[in-house]
Amino acid sequence: MKCVITGHTRGIGKSLYDYFVSKGWEVVGFSNSTGHDVRTSYDVMLDEAKKADLFINNLCVDDCQIRFLNDLNGKVKKIINCGSIAGDYQHLLDIEYTRVKKELKQLSKDYSLLGKSNILHLNITMAEDAKSTDYGIPFTDIVNAVDFWMSNPRVNNIEFDLLLTPYTKERIKQEFGVEWTRLLNR
Repeated sequence: MKCVITGHTRGIGKSLYDYFVSKGWEVVGFSNSTGHDVRTSYDVMLDEAKKADLFINNLCVDDCQIRFLNDLNGKVKKIINCGSIAGDYQHLLDIEYTRVKKELKQLSKDYSLLGKSNILHLNITMAEDAKSTDYGIPFTDIVNAVDFWMSNPRVNNIEFDLLLTPYTKERIKQEFGVEWTRLLNR
């Protein structure tokens, strides 16, 4: 089995890269730190992804996640989109990142209905490396969500919300201040 992943050298991407390597997959990673800038290597990445059984859409530079999803839907059997709950707050945080994450989430839902590719959308609040490792979503939880999806062939197109607990929200309030709590209280 072959997996192609973007943004694989740290954080969520590295955890998923290591997970699939440990499962015996052939894993091809692309990131800036390995000389693959998505702005100049997009076509190379896309061609490699089309040969894969699984594409992990992790790297968020400009609108590349949206472009990859549009170009690979129906051409790759399984796609994992690494989203962010920031997309749910696009109306409050009107920046490019939140716009992309909101559109990625919606496209994941739309394409899931068509059934051309099996799509897992991870809607992540704050991963453990966001500020401090003592209150973010552990990378192991993200890997466990992926493992569940990969291990259950009857589970096709789903979305996992990896959210913070009330305790972690309080820790963030103490760390960042009241404005962040307003955004996190859904």
